[in-house]
Amino acid sequence: EKRVEDVVTIKGEVYGIGWLRTVTRRRGPNDWEHLSEGLWQEGDKGAGFTDLDGFDHNDLYAVGGDSDVWHYDGGTWTPLDVTDKHFRPKAVCCAEDGYVYIVGAWGVVIRGRGDQWESYFPEEVGPKLVSVVSYNGRIYMGSEEGVYVLDHNAKSLVPERYDFEGQIAPIYAHRLDVGHGLLMMAGFYSVALFDGKQWKYLYGGGPTPQDEAQLLEHMLRATEDSVDALGDLRDVLKKETKK
Repeated sequence: EKRVEDVVTIKGEVYGIGWLRTVTRRRGPNDWEHLSEGLWQEGDKGAGFTDLDGFDHNDLYAVGGDSDVWHYDGGTWTPLDVTDKHFRPKAVCCAEDGYVYIVGAWGVVIRGRGDQWESYFPEEVGPKLVSVVSYNGRIYMGSEEGVYVLDHNAKSLVPERYDFEGQIAPIYAHRLDVGHGLLMMAGFYSVALFDGKQWKYLYGGGPTPQDEAQLLEHMLRATEDSVDALGDLRDVLKKETKK
């Protein structure tokens, strides 16, 4: 049975996506248009969508399942061979630099459009990337092991771990969203917003890197004072023993 498991917004319209290559578009209250009727056939293996994005309503990209990547031109769905290697795509983003970015399990990153695609497969198993968004000239990739970042039009597809501008403690964010000029990241224990300059916790959160550094410095000073005090006590005991 087909069902919607997630919703996304593209150009002001709401789309529902789900397993069995389900894609629907909301036309109004209790009115959904099915866009992928017949796309899944009985016996298809590893088929299903976990994410959808698009440059426009007639230029959509759906990913999921087992190397299951499709393009919709407003009337027809076409499967895409984005890499000759097996991978499990989890999320897709149509960025302002004109590229489609696909991320997935094992730390795989794929970029391209049309029939031109390039990919990055880590030599060792990488984090399971489950979310990807474009914001302020960068591609952000979320996982439960951390957030990774890649500049638009970067020559290399190797992402770097994001440090949250050194303003807040890193969030292990599995959910990323962009809207109203803001970037939101959510993990199991914290949620934060970024306006392009400053990070702010909405929920949870821990000490900032600066706070942690100050606390460490304080602990080191306290330890040094304790060592000095113990040294003084040792000297006093030695003198008393000699008497």
